Amino acid sequence: MNFEQLIDTFQNHPLPDKRRQAADDIISNKMLNDIAIKAFSNGMLDSDIGIRDICQRALLDTPEELKPITSRAVAPYINMREIELRNLAGEILTKMGDPTIPVLIPYLKSHDYDVRKFACDILGLIGNENTVQHVIPLLNDSDKNTLLSAIETLGNLRAESALDSLIMVYENFDIVKSFDEVKPFIIEAIGKIGGENADSYLLEQFKKETDMFLQSAIFESLSFNTRIIDVSY
Repeated sequence: MNFEQLIDTFQNHPLPDKRRQAADDIISNKMLNDIAIKAFSNGMLDSDIGIRDICQRALLDTPEELKPITSRAVAPYINMREIELRNLAGEILTKMGDPTIPVLIPYLKSHDYDVRKFACDILGLIGNENTVQHVIPLLNDSDKNTLLSAIETLGNLRAESALDSLIMVYENFDIVKSFDEVKPFIIEAIGKIGGENADSYLLEQFKKETDMFLQSAIFESLSFNTRIIDVSY
């Protein structure tokens, strides 16, 4: 069968076995294109687990030139309530890498805090520093889990440009008063960012902090990559 026949079989045949075979034929014959990507994306909703698995594998193996198309086709699934489907979409989007970034950025402003957090998590896993400016506003998010995701992402990105913003959140009681347990995560992120300014700030906080738990967090954070000899004292 040619591509048109195979894609028609995959999308419309009533028997799952026939749909699976059509999908396999499209993949094995390297017929993946924008039409097939959209069809496989829809196939992630199929009632047959075998078809969902085939679609996942096909999308994960998207050629470089088609990754933007896959990203656009799969991204809407992070709005879904079904956790398994959202996680599957997240895995695919992470695998797509940089082409996913412009697709995901609008989701950071979603009215749904779960979507904001999930989009931030994926961007953090992709690990491109160009996302920093879009993640920083989430440090003012009213949802604790989204805030934590933003903090972790900025730390993992070693985002020096976010250092002042992280410090501001740490010191602004009005922001963190409801989420006091957030402070150790900010300290960890600052430690990961490192550099002279980060090290100096953490050492200053260590000297004046009275909370032993936060002192321990600061000391551990300084151990990441500090070069300040005073830490040893």
